[in-house]
Amino acid sequence: MKRTSLLMLVLAVAALVSSCAEPPQADIDAARSAVEGAKTAEAPKYATAEYNALEDSVKAISSELEVQKNKFALFRSYDKVKATAMATKANAEHVATLAQENKAKAKAEAQAALNDAKAAVEAAKGALDMAPVGKDTKADIAQMKSDLAGIEAQVPGVESAVSSEDFFGAKDKAVAVKSSADNVKSQVDAAIAKFQEKHPKWKPKAKAAAPAAKK
Repeated sequence: MKRTSLLMLVLAVAALVSSCAEPPQADIDAARSAVEGAKTAEAPKYATAEYNALEDSVKAISSELEVQKNKFALFRSYDKVKATAMATKANAEHVATLAQENKAKAKAEAQAALNDAKAAVEAAKGALDMAPVGKDTKADIAQMKSDLAGIEAQVPGVESAVSSEDFFGAKDKAVAVKSSADNVKSQVDAAIAKFQEKHPKWKPKAKAAAPAAKK
């Protein structure tokens, strides 16, 4: 009788151990897959802080799995692992979407900055075209034209950066080009104003009209 009771107890304990909590592998795999999806969506570049938080969550899952692994089987609980995995999956999906939105925004800002840079170069060219070229201004105007030519030569590099999706770099370069072109125009405007003080009757020459298109 005692042997039978002991055997039944052993079997009961064995059954209990075998039914102990198992790691929620499906949830863990889903979370890791979602984080990988966020990475593919370029979250490390366009949603950096949020992606770093996802990586911390993945590490937390691994850490909690190790904690539970080191416990006696009867005392293991994977509730925290499951909750963290499910939250990580949801967050990763959000971060993937956010990254794509931020990328689109970065592209638009880079293109706008490029357009502004081109417009600034053209404005400086226009000012130089109207500038008086005389004995007192010839050297200065020639230098400013040379400076502007060097500035304009940087525009293709900005366009290339946009084409290669280096939107942050493109924007920075475009802003620098615009600033330099604006500076040249300011110098030309100042030179024109100074010349007009000495020659009140002088008027800037009108910009030549574009030739009419052939029919």
